Amino acid sequence: MFENSISKKVNINIDEYNKLSEINLLELFLKELIILETIKESIPQSSKDKELLIKSWFKKFDKKITNELIDFPLKEISNEQDFFNLLIRKSLWIEWCKENFSNEISIEFNEKKSSYDLITYQLLRTKNKNLSNELYFKLTEDEESFEDLSFQFSEGSERFSKGIIGPVRANLPHPKLLDCLKNSVIEKVNPPIEIDGWWIICKLKHIEYAKLDDLLKTKISLELGNKYIDSLKKEICKKFSN
Repeated sequence: MFENSISKKVNINIDEYNKLSEINLLELFLKELIILETIKESIPQSSKDKELLIKSWFKKFDKKITNELIDFPLKEISNEQDFFNLLIRKSLWIEWCKENFSNEISIEFNEKKSSYDLITYQLLRTKNKNLSNELYFKLTEDEESFEDLSFQFSEGSERFSKGIIGPVRANLPHPKLLDCLKNSVIEKVNPPIEIDGWWIICKLKHIEYAKLDDLLKTKISLELGNKYIDSLKKEICKKFSN
């Protein structure tokens, strides 16, 4: 199994291990080292091949998605060349994960399909139950603007986006809030519900039902890759705990 062969190639002595652990860089170091050991034979050597790989990346992913997929503290990258080298490693790692976890990707998607839906909604929350009922009345009977009332009265950070949240993956909102939204009609204001001491008024704006396109395959493959890395890190760390 490739787990054992990769973990044996990760060379780190006890002093380096302890030092990295002491400065809270051990997890990141082991992760990037495992990725490098896994894909290093595939890293292009010529500048032309590297440029082609980088161009291919940006044809598929914009800046926002790139930052999301990189999953690396960008403040640690000192120059453009380091960033491109990281991008090349990440691109090759994604392809490796897609190839080696191809069956698991489909299984993961089918088992958790609804959690990959993207949901956009509006939220207004307050600790005051009476105020929530009053605001609900203003929204439904007086037809006042959800955006304006959220900005004026919402007690969470969503007030700065006029109550609009998303699109976010459907597993992110509180389960009780998600259940309310998924059983709601688009643009219908829902009566206040109590969640963890908050009185919440919500309105569903849009649901984009997930399909297993290349971006979602990429995200799932990285999730599976992280699980694989975690198993290797435990194997490596076990050597130093004995």
